[in-house]
Amino acid sequence: KAQTGELGQLEEEQMKAEKEYQTALAALFDMTGGNFEKMKSRVSIFIKRGLTALIKGIIDLANYIIEAYNKSATFRAIWNGIQFVFKSTFAFIGNLFTAFIDTLKGIGKMVVGIFTFDFDEIADGFEKAAFAIPKMIHAQAKDMSRYLDDAVKAQNSRMTPITPMTPMG
Repeated sequence: KAQTGELGQLEEEQMKAEKEYQTALAALFDMTGGNFEKMKSRVSIFIKRGLTALIKGIIDLANYIIEAYNKSATFRAIWNGIQFVFKSTFAFIGNLFTAFIDTLKGIGKMVVGIFTFDFDEIADGFEKAAFAIPKMIHAQAKDMSRYLDDAVKAQNSRMTPITPMTPMG
């Protein structure tokens, strides 16, 4: 104990607390005659059955959507259109953010160049800031082209329904 100091004392207190906890827990189970354990098992069964029913409901809903997707070209077009809009919107936000950062970096380089009288730095910063928007437009056009191509390809595809696995054993 003298060598381990405060850490040794804390570890000893932790062991005592664990022993007290285990003793109190054992006494509780002995006193209830197993009723606590039965109640705990019933609650666990109730929760698992509820979660299973919820998951099966989600699977059924997903399968209804998959069935509609597979049977209706109109539904597929709407579904793929929605995906295209979401992907394009998030790509636009990302590209816009990148352009904003590039513009700030360019302005920063120009400011440093001005204060250090480094005309190459000023020119480099100006170029970086000036080309941020055209670079963003190019990236957005490339993203939209890819997403549109994906949507067109998906129009002719089918989804596989979800089939719950049977329990082992």
